[in-house]
Amino acid sequence: MPLDGLDIGRYHLLRLIGSGGMGEVYLAEDTRIKRQVAIKVIRGEAISSVNTHATPNAARLFEREAKAIARLNHSHILPLFDYGEESVNGISLTFMVMPYCPAGSLDGWLRQKGEARETHALSLQEAAYLLNQAADALQYAHDQQLVHQDVKPSNFLIRSTREAGLPDLLLTDFGIAKLITANSSSSQSVRGTPSYMAPEQWEGNPVIASDQYALGIMAYQLVTGRLPYQGGPGQIMYQHFTSEPQPPSAHMPFLSMEVDAVILQALAKKPEDRFDSITAFAQAFQQAAEDSNETINQLPSLKTSVPTFTSTDGRHGPGAGGSSDPYATVTSRPPEEQDLPLSVSDVSTVITGGKDGSGDRVTPAPEVNSQAMNEQFPMLNRGDWDTGSKGRQPKRQSGSGRGLLMVALALLALILIASGAGAYYFLAGSRSLFIFGGPDITATTRARGQSTAIALTTANARHFASATAQVKATSTAEANPYAPGGGRLVINDPLSNNSKGYNWEEGERDGGFCTFSGGSYHSNIPQSGVFHSCLALATNFADFAFEVQAAVISGSSSGIVFRADRATTHLYYFIIDESGNFHLKVYFDKFDTSSVVASGSSAAIKTSGSNLIAVVARGGQIDLYVNRQLIKSLSDTTFRSGQIGVVALAGEVAFSNVRVWKL
Repeated sequence: MPLDGLDIGRYHLLRLIGSGGMGEVYLAEDTRIKRQVAIKVIRGEAISSVNTHATPNAARLFEREAKAIARLNHSHILPLFDYGEESVNGISLTFMVMPYCPAGSLDGWLRQKGEARETHALSLQEAAYLLNQAADALQYAHDQQLVHQDVKPSNFLIRSTREAGLPDLLLTDFGIAKLITANSSSSQSVRGTPSYMAPEQWEGNPVIASDQYALGIMAYQLVTGRLPYQGGPGQIMYQHFTSEPQPPSAHMPFLSMEVDAVILQALAKKPEDRFDSITAFAQAFQQAAEDSNETINQLPSLKTSVPTFTSTDGRHGPGAGGSSDPYATVTSRPPEEQDLPLSVSDVSTVITGGKDGSGDRVTPAPEVNSQAMNEQFPMLNRGDWDTGSKGRQPKRQSGSGRGLLMVALALLALILIASGAGAYYFLAGSRSLFIFGGPDITATTRARGQSTAIALTTANARHFASATAQVKATSTAEANPYAPGGGRLVINDPLSNNSKGYNWEEGERDGGFCTFSGGSYHSNIPQSGVFHSCLALATNFADFAFEVQAAVISGSSSGIVFRADRATTHLYYFIIDESGNFHLKVYFDKFDTSSVVASGSSAAIKTSGSNLIAVVARGGQIDLYVNRQLIKSLSDTTFRSGQIGVVALAGEVAFSNVRVWKL
């Protein structure tokens, strides 16, 4: 039963603003002093309905969280206003009262900023600003012998935003914090968020340095826009124990070897190999950021277009060449999602050291004169870095080539001016310039040129007519068929293989399989009553239309997931079955904490053969389609953006022809 409108003591509950496995958070009004607060509530009956043995343990954890927060008094830790138990309409409620932070969490701020910038990676200066606040709060907790155990962006709330647009953070959620004492022993319970957990935390032996490891993961995420380890919880755990993460610069080539070294030390497998304290880690990161800034400031300014960087797989931008992920997802966008380059006249960019250690945000630009550009700025040329065990060192490069080229171009200009109508042809190579022609061939060239021009004009006219027809046909095929239409087709993937750059999951995870076979993409889960999702890790959409063709091979159900996050396992799950039924659920975590948002049946669902399953999401408005027929419209704002994917329930489904329009 919703608690909206009820009173818990002096607190009047206004509306639900968040929920989790066994707790809910409400916006409330303190009627005594007339201020808005946030109240975290657990209900005795809700816990009992999930697990009759969980009530004492959940209540104990809740009380322990309150006591942990009460021990702390720090400017970057969310304080506790009140704690108590109350019986309301026969319901037993235990609650905590805390400040209300309408700006939300750092996780939400990063997503919004990522959508605005089209990259989730922050500048080094921005990352250092946030990490210093986080480390300051955690160091204070450590001084009180408390290990937080769940350091991640969603556990930092935003108190306010500074003039520069950067948030002031408040560390929250001490629900699984551990008090370190002289006689502390290992725990039988392993708690935390898999993507951020240190090896020793997985073993039930968290120490002070475990929080530093988690903050190191967060630092990696801030500067690259992705998490270092990908996959399901089991795969992630294995990687935490056995795999060294790729240096951050493998995903963001502008990052220095100093930044790599600092973050990788914080991510050392053994606690004793990390920094002596979390403050020491933050200070080292700050110094590396400042050193990188000084290096970039030594580059000359450029008031013209900046060349894009192309990796071997054809991607463009600072994040090209790296694998993507959840959070991730936008740092290395597939070609179909990239913005078209601007013309030179539309661009006026100056490289400075004020942003990400590599200069201000690089504006997409045509790849014209990239040879000369790379010679003028050798440090920006990705091909001019040597990679070794100690990081990347710029090669020495002579500027003589560029000087000769510029002199040759100047001479060419003078010759053309002096010769008047003379015809000259030239070929400019990387190190040479050849000039042919002269006044004695001018007449011949003019005559041949006139006849050639007529032929070219006729051919071009035919080509233009053909091209126009092709464009019209393509535009019709690529138009968004879902109301109200509009948007840009950014994914058009037959799903015959994984070559498009969307990083569809492959292999085994949690008993299920994601594979490319027979020209289609398969999700397969043999267990009865269990679903298995397969995500495109290199995607991240907020407002979109998404469709895919689904053919059931075994079992009876097929579906899609959207606004998903593999790191936290939250997602929307839209599934249909061969009896014509459908369900839309929202999953909050890997423990199958979920809620049914919509359900029903529709004649649009084919009971045999394949179905075209689609969703259109605009803000909180969600429209569900099967075979291009609208079967349900609803409103839900639980998640605002995330990855797309496909899903099978207790069987195997073959998927093909994914299309996504970005709205």
